[in-house]
Amino acid sequence: MHDSRTKIFSWRDVGDFIVLGCYHCDPAPCMEACGVDAIYRDPKTGAIKINTGKCINCKACAYACPYGAITIGSAGKVIKCDLCDGDPACVKACQYGALRFEEVSKVGVDFALQYAQTLKLKTDISKRTWSGLRPV
Repeated sequence: MHDSRTKIFSWRDVGDFIVLGCYHCDPAPCMEACGVDAIYRDPKTGAIKINTGKCINCKACAYACPYGAITIGSAGKVIKCDLCDGDPACVKACQYGALRFEEVSKVGVDFALQYAQTLKLKTDISKRTWSGLRPV
C-alpha cells in the first residue's frame, strides 16, 4: 500500500472539498528547517523531495511547513508530495478531472480569484474555519 502524499479535507455542511498537497515553495521552509540537508529541489521537476537515506526523521520539516503538507506515513517516516517525477498519480487517478498538473504561470491568479468567487457564491466564506475541516 502506498501512503497518500496529499490530503482531502471537506466542509461537509456546505459540500466543499480542498485538496492539500505540497506547494513546492521557493524558498521552501521545510528545506531551510532540515538540519541534515535531506530535503532538496529536484532540478528536473522543481519538486521538493526528501532523501530518505539522509533523513533522520526529526520532523523539523513537518513543523516548518506552513501548509501542513508534510505528514508521517504508515512506516513512521515523514512523507510529502514529490510530484511523482513529473507525472502525478493523483491527477491520473482522479476520475472526475478535478485535479490538474500545470505550470504555475498557466494557472495564474485569475483562476484562483475565479474559484474563490465561486466558493463565495456558494456560501459565506467568512464562516469557514480550519476547525470546520474534516479529513475525508
